[in-house]
Formats: sequence, structure tokens, C-alpha cells
Amino acid sequence: MREYSRTAILCALVALGGCGDGGDADPGPNGDAAGTLAWRDCGKGQCAELAVPLDSRAPEAGTVSIAVNRIRANPSPSRGVLFVNPGGPGLPGKEFVEANADALRSLLPGFDLIGFDPRGTGDSQGIHCETELDLAGAYLAGKTQAVLGTLEAAAERCAESRRPLFGHLGTNRVVDDIELVRQALGSEELNFLGISYGTRLAVEYARKYPERARAVVLDAAVPPSGDFIELVEGQFEALLEMHQKFFEACSEGVFECPPEPERVFDEYIAGLEPAQAAGFVRKWQALLTTAFGPPLLAEALRNGFTGPAMDGMQVMLPDANIDAFVNLAIHCTDSTRAPLTPSEAEAEMAYFEARSPTFASLGLLSLSCGVLPVARDPVATGAFTPRIAPLIIGGTADILTPYAWAEESALELRGASLLTSEHFGHSAMSFGSRCVFDEVRDFLIDPKPLPAGTICPSP
Repeated sequence: MREYSRTAILCALVALGGCGDGGDADPGPNGDAAGTLAWRDCGKGQCAELAVPLDSRAPEAGTVSIAVNRIRANPSPSRGVLFVNPGGPGLPGKEFVEANADALRSLLPGFDLIGFDPRGTGDSQGIHCETELDLAGAYLAGKTQAVLGTLEAAAERCAESRRPLFGHLGTNRVVDDIELVRQALGSEELNFLGISYGTRLAVEYARKYPERARAVVLDAAVPPSGDFIELVEGQFEALLEMHQKFFEACSEGVFECPPEPERVFDEYIAGLEPAQAAGFVRKWQALLTTAFGPPLLAEALRNGFTGPAMDGMQVMLPDANIDAFVNLAIHCTDSTRAPLTPSEAEAEMAYFEARSPTFASLGLLSLSCGVLPVARDPVATGAFTPRIAPLIIGGTADILTPYAWAEESALELRGASLLTSEHFGHSAMSFGSRCVFDEVRDFLIDPKPLPAGTICPSP
């Protein structure tokens, strides 16, 4: 799943729980004592690195460095640590916490914000071998087999240059890393704000270390099944629905569109080279669920996709901080579904083509797990009862993490509260109203269930 660049979150969050820098280290996931964090000033806070086992189930395999930052709480009161992960998978968490430090800290007296770059990303020991792949061009030239060949060759080059780390990614390993960071911080428990893929990290941490997980907020929840194909298909169907709603809004006069806007759109797409068309539809997808996006798309349609509106579309390019192969390797490691065989891959692309030839290129990454050289380590799934039931936030107009996924997560996590946010965009913490921020703040202060059917209107 691709993340898209977000505005800084202006939200109120509060976390409670034990904190401190000292004390005896707890046993780590492999039974060894956790390491220590040597803090130094950096940016608006402090930074450190923690050596963790490359494989917690085989400590003799060596270690990997995890980069952590901390934005210290205001002096009083002292209310513990809040881990924040912005998702991806593959987005650096340190950068996200640093970028939002002023807004968060001013609203969080007493709370330490903890950011971390999951293994393979950012300042942690990384992969850093993203390659620009023209999968749409490969598909046009040789259909599914050509895409599989292109992906396999590029992934093998990346894996060969970054072994053994490339084979030790995935949520299960990152969850153990998080536990070691908690221990090194000296905190008895942690609170967790997970956004998008970060919700999977939060859920799996609470599943494996329930006694250490206090208040957990899941904003823009990913599918609880851990099925990568289901994830891609769900995003695809949500995109088609939102695409159609946009043109319906055009016909109703909500947006100032040209006559026959769908014909204008289709003719423009038909005139692009495959790689250009694939890039354009990714921008179109991103803009469909932002508050400013549909008027911009309507202007682009009116002007025949020339002029200032086209320049405005550039702001919603996929986030450059995500390493493509880290993203795919984590998804494929986590996936509960076995990789597609070549014939199944052909059938999968036939499904996307039948649903929409225009947007079919957005389904190409669903073929990745059949050729990536990673060992599956599926995340745990199934209903369970966390020690403290989490707060789940679902956006009604979010096509990257559709609202149905929040509903499914609420069923899996027994007792969880579901907060419906009517904002436009990916993540309520980025695009939601003050109502969302207040509910999150209140929950983290005192994690009690919300009344059923709680809704926050669009800003």
C-alpha cells in the first residue's frame, strides 16, 4: 500500500503510562536483556540508535540498528510515552514525529513522543535500493509475464545487495524491535498511535505483548486479514466507486465540469504513453479523496488538462520517502495468502482489466509476492481481546484504507470503539476535524469505549 504526502497533523493527543530512562532492562523477545539508548540532541528533540537482533528467533545471526527519536514532554505532568508510526509500510517514523513536534508538543504537556524508523527504512539500517520500474510499459509489451520478469529481476538485484537484511523484514520482526525500544526507554507500558500500515504494527504489538500495550489508536486501519491481494483489490474497488461519484457530482453541478467529462477524461488517458498514464491515474487516485482535489480535477477537465490545474496535480505524487522494495517485501512477508502462481497472476490481472482497463495498472503490484525473494512470515489474525480495547478511526471517503476495513478491524478486536470520520483524505489525524482530535485526546487520557455510532463531521 502506498502512502501519500500529508499535511502536518494539528491534533490533540494525550498518553498515560509509566516512563523513565533507567531501571533494570526487561528480557528481550529472545530472552536477552534489552540494550540502552545513548541520547543526543537532534532537531527538536533527541536521537539515539538501538542494536536489536536481526532475527529474534536466531540471536546468533547478528544485529541491526534501529533509529529512534524522542520529543520530550513539557516538565509537568509526566504522563509516559506515545509511540507514533505513520505507516507505509516503509515510511520513516522519526521524520514524521519531528515534522509534527511543535503542534503535538503544545497539545501534549507531559507526554514523550517516540518516533522510530522501522528496520530497512530511514536512518535505521536500511535497504535504500528503490528502482523506478515501468511496470505499465512492461505490461503493454508483454502482459503479465513481462511484469513478473521485470519485478523479479529488480527485486533480486536489490535483495542480493542488501542481504541478509532483505530477508528479515516484516511486521513480526518490527513488533519485537518495538518491544526492545520500550524496554530501553524504561517504560512499563506504551501507548501507540498507528496510522495506515502503522495500525498493523499497533495491533500485532498489542496481540503479542498485551500486558505492555495501554491505549492504542488505529487511524485508517488496514485489513485485519493481512492478505496483500485483498488489500490491493479493496483499494481498487474503492477507487472505482469514488471515481464514479466524482462524475456524478459533475452531472449534479457540484463541480464545474465540461460537458461529457468522462469522455474528456477517457480521451486524455488514451493519448498518453503507458508509463505516463500509470503516473497520471495515481495522481487522480490521490486527489479524489482530498477536500481540494475534486475542484482541481474539475478545473483540469475544463482546461483540457493544461495550465495551472495540472501543476497543482503534482503535489499528490507518491511519497518519495517510501522505498518500493521495502514496501513490497514487508507486504509479501506479512501476507496470509500464498503468493500467486503465474496462472493465478494472469487471472488477477484479468480481474483488474475487466473492472477498469483505465485503472488496471494500479493492480500490477499485487503480482509482486510471487517473485520477491522473501520468506513468508504471516502476521497473526483472528479475533482477540486486547487488555485495553483500542479506538479505531475510519474515514468514509478514504480510498487507500476504505471504511469497511475499519469495520472489519472493530469486529476482530473485541470491545474496540469505532469512530466514524466524514473527512476527505487518508488519515483522520491529518485531515479530520477537531471532533476527531478531541475524541482521540479523551481516549488516550482515559481509554474508555466510545458510544456506539459516534460520528465526527468533516472539517
